[in-house]
Amino acid sequence: MSIRDSIVRKMRSLDYAYVVLVVGLVVMGWFNTQLLAQRRSLVRAVQANSPGLTGPKESQIGDALPAFQVPTAKGGVASLTYDGSKRHVLLIYDPRCGVCMREVPLWKTLSTELEAADVAVQWVSVATAELTRAGMKRDALTSDPALFDRGLQRAFRVASVPQVLVVGRDGRVEWAHNGSLSERDQGALKEAARSRRSVAQAQ
Repeated sequence: MSIRDSIVRKMRSLDYAYVVLVVGLVVMGWFNTQLLAQRRSLVRAVQANSPGLTGPKESQIGDALPAFQVPTAKGGVASLTYDGSKRHVLLIYDPRCGVCMREVPLWKTLSTELEAADVAVQWVSVATAELTRAGMKRDALTSDPALFDRGLQRAFRVASVPQVLVVGRDGRVEWAHNGSLSERDQGALKEAARSRRSVAQAQ
């Protein structure tokens, strides 16, 4: 084989490699475009169904919260939908949290009072099922807490615990409190949970 033929063959090999490279880049670009489009679609879907995901890190009055269906500490299922029939009070805690542990006896009393007033009360743990069950045993808690994963914690803006939310019949936050409940806070919670007026009416 002459030097000229050798050079031509090498040039053809380089041309082939270049074509393969270009095709590969085009395919990768197409996949990247599709992934970006899917991401934008998912973001729009989440924002449309959970407006509360944008804005401040903690729950605010008027936030729209998503419905949920999640496992409970005892292996059951807890679900929350907004069908216009009841208000909901969410008691969100971590069984490892010292402040939460001190609030449990008070929350038990409040739960009994609110449920007697036809208010739906849901305990919510941000810990694992095992840790939550251990806390239930320690605190003699008979309620079966729903388990919130990181996604639902973000959706409900659980920036700290303990947290108490009063959610209206339309799925919007009507009262929110972080930390221990003083006597004044307890009165405000009961008033908000039993009120016949919605946030929209109050405004």
